[in-house]
Amino acid sequence: MTAISTIFSKRGISFATDSIISIYNKQTNTYKVIEYTKSKIIPVEKYHAAIAYYGFAKYNNWSIYNWIKQQIQSYPQTLDLKQFAQKLKNDLDNKLNDFFPNKYDINRGIGIHLAGYEKFDDTWIPELYHICNYKNPEYIEIGDMYVGPQLYGTLPVDYRPISDPSEQQKKEAVFKFLEANRMFIFNNGDPKMFNPLSNSFRDAYNVLRERKLTKTMDLDLQLALTRRPIEFIKRAQTDFCEKGKRLVGGKIHDLTFNKLKNYKSNTGDY
Repeated sequence: MTAISTIFSKRGISFATDSIISIYNKQTNTYKVIEYTKSKIIPVEKYHAAIAYYGFAKYNNWSIYNWIKQQIQSYPQTLDLKQFAQKLKNDLDNKLNDFFPNKYDINRGIGIHLAGYEKFDDTWIPELYHICNYKNPEYIEIGDMYVGPQLYGTLPVDYRPISDPSEQQKKEAVFKFLEANRMFIFNNGDPKMFNPLSNSFRDAYNVLRERKLTKTMDLDLQLALTRRPIEFIKRAQTDFCEKGKRLVGGKIHDLTFNKLKNYKSNTGDY
C-alpha cells in the first residue's frame, strides 16, 4: 500500500508519498518489501500537472511508474487535464486486464491522484482527478474503474451557492474557496492512520500560528504540511508494527508546483 497526501491552496499544489512496494504472502500473512526508495510521484509538465499512485504497482518487470511515464510521452500535447485523466483511466483499465482476467481481482486495486491546473476565463484553477477501482476507503473490494473531479464535491456547503451548478460555476466556487485562504487536503492509502495524525499535526501548527510564531505561508511551508503526516505514519509503523506487517515507509518523496508551472522538490522528484 501507500500513503499519499495532496494539498491544494491558492499558492499551488503539493504532493507527498512514501516509497514502499510490497508483496503479500498468504501463507505467512506477511508482506515482503520489494522496493524501498523509488518515487511514486511523477511530474507532468506537459499537462500542467503531477501524479501520485497507491495500490497495484508492479507485475514481474512491469511497473506502474514507468508505464505512466511512457503513456504521458505518447499522448498528444493537445489534451486538456480532463481529457488526459479520461484517457489515462481507460488505458490503465485495459492494461490491468492483461494481468488480471478477473475484473474484480483485489490484486488489481489501484488509485491515482492526478492534480493539475485547468484554464477557465483566463484563470488557472486547480483540480484533482481521482482514478480508482477501489469501492471504498477500506480497499477490500474492487469495482469498475472510474475517474472524476474531486474539489467541488468536498467544498463546505456555504461555498456551494446553487443546487445544480454548471461546470463553470463549480470552478468559480473552488476558486473563491481557495482565494479565501482555505485549503483542500486529500489522502489515500491509509486514511485511518493519516487523518488522526494529520489532524493532530495541524492542531499543533495552529497553536504556533495563534502564538504568532509561524513563518509566512508559502509553497515551502505548504510542502512541509503535506509531508509531515506521511513521515508520522512511517515512524509509527516503523516503531510499532511487527516484522512483515509494515505497509508505509522507505524514502519519503515530495513535489510542489503552481499555476506558473514552477515545480520544486526536496527529494529529487523534479
